[in-house]
Amino acid sequence: FALPVLIFSGLLGNSISFAVLTRSRSLKQLTSTVYLAFLNVVDSLFLLVLLTGWLGWLGLSLFHLSGSCQITIYLSYVSSFLSTWGVVSFTVERFIAIHYPLKHRALCSRARAIRTVLALSAAALAFYAYNLCINGVVDVPEYGKMCVTYPEYDSVARVLTGIDTVITVALPSILIVVFNIAIVLKIRKSAQSQDAACSRTTVWLLVVSSVFVGLNLPSHSLRLHL
Repeated sequence: FALPVLIFSGLLGNSISFAVLTRSRSLKQLTSTVYLAFLNVVDSLFLLVLLTGWLGWLGLSLFHLSGSCQITIYLSYVSSFLSTWGVVSFTVERFIAIHYPLKHRALCSRARAIRTVLALSAAALAFYAYNLCINGVVDVPEYGKMCVTYPEYDSVARVLTGIDTVITVALPSILIVVFNIAIVLKIRKSAQSQDAACSRTTVWLLVVSSVFVGLNLPSHSLRLHL
């Protein structure tokens, strides 16, 4: 019962947020807006993936149908990767804005931000394409037809999952924490000289990235353990 509430409230919130970010003239001027709008899209995609799984409770087992099975797993990996690295991207952008304000306009333009999210998307779509080949609908004893990894690809899947854990869990989390600490120390050290609007934006995004790491920590810890 909790999952559909999270899914639909999340989709509604993301839709409102995306509309505000893309229509507000003042927000459009911020490079971070590109990354936040991008997060709205990929997080909504992940929620739709969750919805596909939840529909099984209503008797609509789309997840365990050939084709839907592979696409659902593929999109879950892609959206998870893009969500994580979207947060890393705007955290790095804020780090540059605070530590190198004179170089910020040149290094962190809106056009560069768009190229960054497009490059991340292309990388994710290409790398996770293996999920379309190693997963499928298998007749599992006592459970019937289920969407799982083909038995002959179990060893390959373990290696690829290990790589995915590093690039979507361990490395991004470390980068976010390190950059956030560096940002906070810089803000505290030179609070008087920082531009007020820049500082407000930075604090706002610090909260977003810190909450992101905190709320993902339980599932990330479990994933590392497994």
